[in-house]
Amino acid sequence: MKLLANENVPLLSVKILEESGYDIISVGRDFSGYLDHEVMELVW
Repeated sequence: MKLLANENVPLLSVKILEESGYDIISVGRDFSGYLDHEVMELVW
């Protein structure tokens, strides 16, 4: 299962999840400035 963290999720939380083996994408880190529909197109 892949996780998508919106820009409100602290990057430290994303890092902890990644280090724990979770497959997570951070909108704030990976897609800063993208519109909501653009992010959804990328992850679907």
